[in-house]
Amino acid sequence: MLTLKFQKQFNDTIWKIQLDAMLPYMAVLLRNKEDKKGKITAIHLPSGSFVDLSIEVDWIADLIKIHQGCLFVQFYPNEALPKACGIACYDAATGKQHWINYTDTFYGFHQDSVLTYSSKIEPKTIISKDLHTGQPIHSEAVKIKEAALQFPQALNDQEESLSTIAYIIKTHYELADGIYTQYLRVLNQEQKIVVEDILNSSKELLRGDSFFVFDNQLVYIKHKQELKIYAL
Repeated sequence: MLTLKFQKQFNDTIWKIQLDAMLPYMAVLLRNKEDKKGKITAIHLPSGSFVDLSIEVDWIADLIKIHQGCLFVQFYPNEALPKACGIACYDAATGKQHWINYTDTFYGFHQDSVLTYSSKIEPKTIISKDLHTGQPIHSEAVKIKEAALQFPQALNDQEESLSTIAYIIKTHYELADGIYTQYLRVLNQEQKIVVEDILNSSKELLRGDSFFVFDNQLVYIKHKQELKIYAL
């Protein structure tokens, strides 16, 4: 049997997941459609422990990246104008805000710095800034190590599959009484089911990736609000 490392039922909708390629953190953006608020939290993958960061953001704020233990949030002026303007950086372990800039737009990373440009200056100039302070620095860009991230392949409109060294992970839909139910099953090398779960139920087929494998760990969302992680 596989070991369930993490399971948590959130009150809000799981909107987005970001993974740190350098440190063992997973960041989760939650959104509440009723009060139009967002919240960011994290999971420490090796221990499977939940990190309650209590980072509250606006509805239209976006969790853009987590890098070397730093969470980056991009802000937008309003929903009607999807032009990014402003970045905040938080510590993934504590939720403490490292720095905030109200005019920068996120561009990317290189080495120990974040690349940004001002949304109010033309022509756009890319600036390299320290991850923890947001102060401009000078360094050469290098290729960072990418974590092993795998997504399932669609077999048809209703089935997905992903094979690892020891397991085959599959999802499929079953229709009953007008309701589509999506099942997830993990099979070992003997083709025995070691994990079986229901991901969602709906009157329509829900498209998009239903699970992924990160650093030899199976991650999936159940009914939009429950996050589960298994060690493979």
